[in-house]
Amino acid sequence: MSALHTGHSPEVLELGYVPAITLVAAIVADRARRAGLRVLFIKGPFFTAQGVRDPKQSFDLDILLHPEDVDQLVELLAKDGWRLRDHPDAVLPFEEHSVTILHHFWPCTIDVHRFWLGFLQDAALTFERLWQYRERTAVGALAFDTPCYEDSAVLEALNEIRSGHRHEGTLAGIRQRVRGRLGEAAGCRLRERALQLGAELSAAPFLRPLGQHVSIPDAPGPAYAEWVKRLSAEDQSVTAWLLRLRDAPLRRRPGMVVDALALRPSQLRALRPDARPGFRGFLEAWTTRARKGSRDMCRYIVRERRRGTGRRTVTNRTDTRRPEHGEEVL
Repeated sequence: MSALHTGHSPEVLELGYVPAITLVAAIVADRARRAGLRVLFIKGPFFTAQGVRDPKQSFDLDILLHPEDVDQLVELLAKDGWRLRDHPDAVLPFEEHSVTILHHFWPCTIDVHRFWLGFLQDAALTFERLWQYRERTAVGALAFDTPCYEDSAVLEALNEIRSGHRHEGTLAGIRQRVRGRLGEAAGCRLRERALQLGAELSAAPFLRPLGQHVSIPDAPGPAYAEWVKRLSAEDQSVTAWLLRLRDAPLRRRPGMVVDALALRPSQLRALRPDARPGFRGFLEAWTTRARKGSRDMCRYIVRERRRGTGRRTVTNRTDTRRPEHGEEVL
């Protein structure tokens, strides 16, 4: 078997990210086909080829599988040298929706998704509906199974909504592209697919400007409540680490802080696959991560203090007037 598959070369392949992602996708598709597994290729160059998003740099390959097939595919790719991302131990506040694997030969990682965030129904049912309407999308000289155009637009919109900061401009761009392709029927067709995928409520900010009047019910259910929590957890990894630090025995806390700061090169490369090789690249990546972590922690502390102030303000009230805008009612 060649080094492309086994990864025994000690060097990282000198190749642009899009060609690397396309070649890795071809290998994954071949492995999955031989094993009888179904894989949908999403985001990155696939959504660009479909016309759902503008071209932009991608550092990983994203794939979506039936949730029961994820472990089998990861085991198959492990035979080619792919391994689970090495990262600091952390307790995540939500169910893990994907696993990331990497290879020392390839300059990109693979995000293997068990389900897509924002689809608020059974993951297996959602995958079956995505697979039923799949289409073949050409990237270069190769073709891959992707969600249909409408489904890809919904996935991309949910991804932008979840990203939090300044997503409205990107959502407007997606709307403009789908209107250009689907015309006046864009809103109805996307809402129909969102409804089939369990994403009508989560995609509401995307659908409403398309003329769809999506209202959130008084009791939308636990899946939607978790989605809302995810949207508010911009500093999710920092929040998880702080929760774990809080619950740990006092004697373990200094070691946890050291572990979070003193990442091994393999850990840092997994977290920042775009980092340049060598010590200088490692130092730049570490500094960038430290700055971002500090900003996220500051935002978390400020937000928690504001929440505490809001609770005290309302709890200590003795009159019965309606709370002012911004006051938190418990």
